[in-house]
Amino acid sequence: MDIRVAAAGALIAVVGMTSGCSASPDKLHDEAVKRCQESLLDRMRDPESAQFDDLTANGGEPNENNPEKYSYGVEGKLRGKNGFGAMTLSNIMCLATYDTTTKTWDVFAETY
Repeated sequence: MDIRVAAAGALIAVVGMTSGCSASPDKLHDEAVKRCQESLLDRMRDPESAQFDDLTANGGEPNENNPEKYSYGVEGKLRGKNGFGAMTLSNIMCLATYDTTTKTWDVFAETY
């Protein structure tokens, strides 16, 4: 395993959010991407500088052990200003899980 990925896993941010979206697979897919973006924007010094590129989301099948939960993996790139005002490019890894019972999202997102 790449050390950067292991370190990123140790620094994962957890964000639980309530959602009013329906359980339609297409809407959940789009909402998963949106929730991942919001989680990352909340932690940026200058969220207005953010540019997301090459975002892809996979998944959306019910969890085998918890059929009321749908998980999506989102990957891509994020450009944004660092503390010195310089634009930087980071990779994104995010896991967004929607619980159809409680109508809530759990989002784990990190850059590396």
